[in-house]
Amino acid sequence: MFSIEQEELLLPVAYYHMVFTLPHELNVLCISNPKIMYGLLFEAAWHTLNTLARDDKWLGAKTAVTMVLHTWSQSLQLHPHVHCIVPNGGLDKAGNWQYPRKSGADGQGRFLFPVAAMKKLYRGYFMAQLKAKIEAGELDLPADFPSGKAYKSWKNTLYEKDWVVYTKQPFSGVKKVVDYLARYSHRVAITNHRIKNISDTEVTFEYKDYKDGAKKKQMTLKGEEFLRRFCLHILPKGFRKVRKYGLVSNASKKTDIPKARKALGMRLQAELSNSKERKAKALARLFGNEVNQCPYCKSGKMQTIGILPPERAPPMKPMPSQA
Repeated sequence: MFSIEQEELLLPVAYYHMVFTLPHELNVLCISNPKIMYGLLFEAAWHTLNTLARDDKWLGAKTAVTMVLHTWSQSLQLHPHVHCIVPNGGLDKAGNWQYPRKSGADGQGRFLFPVAAMKKLYRGYFMAQLKAKIEAGELDLPADFPSGKAYKSWKNTLYEKDWVVYTKQPFSGVKKVVDYLARYSHRVAITNHRIKNISDTEVTFEYKDYKDGAKKKQMTLKGEEFLRRFCLHILPKGFRKVRKYGLVSNASKKTDIPKARKALGMRLQAELSNSKERKAKALARLFGNEVNQCPYCKSGKMQTIGILPPERAPPMKPMPSQA
């Protein structure tokens, strides 16, 4: 269940939802080396986001990422990917909140980092680390794993492949982020409501066919095959499937989150002030006087002494004067 402590790490900004997926050619290594391969998946996704966030061209600040690992497809096949929840901006070295360079001044743009750049960084980093681990003998390789020229061809295929990095629509508010993490952070490969029938030899379950417009369909598998697929998604003992980086990491959250909240508050005040100033200047140009100037004496400044709540009628008696 999503804890109150985790909810307090969220900031009052829009959040982007990104997904980093491993090519199916790596499934054989994920089966024999899940701890190393899934750990590298987290590492490569964070390297990608952190590199672009630190780049002055895109953000120039330290950002935050919460990642959730899923290893399954709708049909229970192995499909390792991490869901990343990223705030719209980050904290720069001076302690100011920076919105992405490509968004508007209020940070309400729908653009965080370019997908093409993320794909290139993600693939390059993952493959470099994987190559080093294979050649250092750190992985348990299957008996039929390619070697020699076949190994080189296998690597080239992965370098040439278009790795999937998917950016979904931004969450509409912090509550949506909380709801998402609460529902998906501890999800398992299949839930009971998707299982439609169990016989002595077969299991029938519902799935979405994304190749056919996400239509709901049913699949029937032999009991052994259903169990084989389900067991593909049992993670190594003690493996953390939810990880936090940057501002929300264990090493930074106690100091960086308060700084970020303060910076966002100061920026909001500045934006509101600038907005009021722009409106005042526009009214002065239209009517030839300052917006808070007394319309009668032309010299005094009007001040707000009270605001009438909109849900009730104005009082019959005049408001008392204030010294």
